[in-house]
Amino acid sequence: MKKKSILSILLTAALLTGCAQTPSRTHTAGEWRCDLESHWQLCADCGEAMNKAPHAVEDELCSGCGAEVYFYEDENTTEISLCNSHGDWSYIAVYGADGAILQESRAEYGYDENDLYTFIRHYEDDVMVYECLYTVNALGNHVPTEDTTIRDGVTTHSTYNEYGDWTLITYTEADGTVSTTNRAEYTYDAEGNRLTYYGYTNDVLDAEVLYAFTPDGEHFAISESYAFEDGSRQVAVCDELGYTLEYATYTPDGSLEYGSFFTYNEDHSQYVETYYEGETLLSEYTYAYTEDDWMTNLRAVNYDYDGSCTVYEYDIYGNETLDAAYGADGSVISEIRYENEYDAEGNRTLCRTYENGRLTEETEYISGTDEDGSWSRSGNSTTYHEDGSKTVYTYAEDSTWAEEVTYSPSGAVTDTVRYEYDYNDEGDSTGSRTYHNGKLTEEVVAVREENDEGVCLLWIYYEDDGGKTVQKYGESFDFLGETVYDAAGNILSES
Repeated sequence: MKKKSILSILLTAALLTGCAQTPSRTHTAGEWRCDLESHWQLCADCGEAMNKAPHAVEDELCSGCGAEVYFYEDENTTEISLCNSHGDWSYIAVYGADGAILQESRAEYGYDENDLYTFIRHYEDDVMVYECLYTVNALGNHVPTEDTTIRDGVTTHSTYNEYGDWTLITYTEADGTVSTTNRAEYTYDAEGNRLTYYGYTNDVLDAEVLYAFTPDGEHFAISESYAFEDGSRQVAVCDELGYTLEYATYTPDGSLEYGSFFTYNEDHSQYVETYYEGETLLSEYTYAYTEDDWMTNLRAVNYDYDGSCTVYEYDIYGNETLDAAYGADGSVISEIRYENEYDAEGNRTLCRTYENGRLTEETEYISGTDEDGSWSRSGNSTTYHEDGSKTVYTYAEDSTWAEEVTYSPSGAVTDTVRYEYDYNDEGDSTGSRTYHNGKLTEEVVAVREENDEGVCLLWIYYEDDGGKTVQKYGESFDFLGETVYDAAGNILSES
């Protein structure tokens, strides 16, 4: 059941008519009740209905009783829900299109002088399906003492000790037979902190948990062990500071089935997680915490069953420094290394890429801040080719042009490609031109259609013989047609 957060509005004025049981007294307005059409209050003294009126719903909320009313169009149903004066839901009903109640749930609560629960009862279609009783223990804590849930004919009954921890759970079938019993045993220190927990299912021990305190006084489970019906066991172990050392599953004979194991450096600023299936190591990850307590991955090694592996390494800023694959004998299958340089603020300024020991690329980075925060993007770069040649990529800061220049091993220019970009006053792209070794080879133009019916793109390809091909695309980049011209401007073909 969902709990509503809107408090019902209580009218404190009394209706000036006598109570049925005590005619000399006036009614005392109590909790609200409602149906789909109207609401009323029950007299806190005699229980008689009073102050009945139609709902006044605006923005799905009745201003009279505080009920929330939702219409679900896809199901053609209406849900109405009501909270009591403590803010706890007290009534939820779902009505069909014909006004008939499809589902009805209500709740009853008891409160002590401190507004703490003494009991909670839930009903569905006037049948109780849940009850929980509460008390305040010797430590001043508000805790449950017992609860009962009834679902599909099965009754689940739980009892709790003076610390509010469950001690016995029984599952009783509709015919009265008890199918399962769960039992728990605990030990505590003088302040009521749990020291040990032992759990039993049908009197078979299947859970053991030991508790401890960190040097800072944090209470935590330092060791957990859970047994399953097939004899396997799941284990979780922490160190004295509460950091996980092991999270693993063992077979019935005690051998490792699979699990993760953790080791830490002295100040716990770095740790290594290894994952095994049986005795086979499958992965090894190294993590570190940055100065602002942000966790980053420094190294990730994934092993195949044949002993080969892939290795990824990162610097403290999270940028990759190694991407490699090695054979089972340690031989290099592939190896890409990255050398990153940073400024005093930690912004990357340069990255060099080496493939199998050979420098293949250098990329500059540009960073800055704007109204959206800090940003970083790649800038000029150089690609080094195996034959000793290189290609230099240069970009304008205002994004109006870019250029690719290829140099021979001796430094002579062998190829040039230049891109020019046009923008309107709003910064939207309106066209571009591509030049190969100084000759216009490609052009894109945004053209507004006749009768202002939208914008189309003309993609123009210029041929070496002076001819050109013009392709036309719509705003959604749907192909509209193609026209081929010769050098004199005559149409050779059209589609």
